[in-house]
Amino acid sequence: YMQDTGVFIVCLSVLNKEGCADSVCKYVEVTSNHGIFIPNVFTPQNGDNKNDVFDIPIFGHEYYALAIYNRWGQLVFESNDDTNDWNGKEFNTNKDCSDGVYFFVLSYRFKGDKTQLRTGTVTLIRVE
Repeated sequence: YMQDTGVFIVCLSVLNKEGCADSVCKYVEVTSNHGIFIPNVFTPQNGDNKNDVFDIPIFGHEYYALAIYNRWGQLVFESNDDTNDWNGKEFNTNKDCSDGVYFFVLSYRFKGDKTQLRTGTVTLIRVE
């Protein structure tokens, strides 16, 4: 992932098993059209060390805010730090949140862009 926008030089060098080598360099413009993958399910503390947190991988941003709400509209998690992923616990009591569907609100801004808002749902599944 590129951390910044701009024009960069990208070079590729190759060498085959016969010793023939070549290389090429090109200018590549990286724009602010960042694709963000937001998972829709996670399984905290199920013992497999996979999908244990609700993590939205986002890089190169200037601003980030994530809020998670339960089905009654109560805030259960919030963070302005993209490395502080939701582990399925209530942020103020550290109690496990129950299985179910939660609503998220993600607000972010990349350098030179307007603030973007993404909303959706994530399902928390506890496997025993």
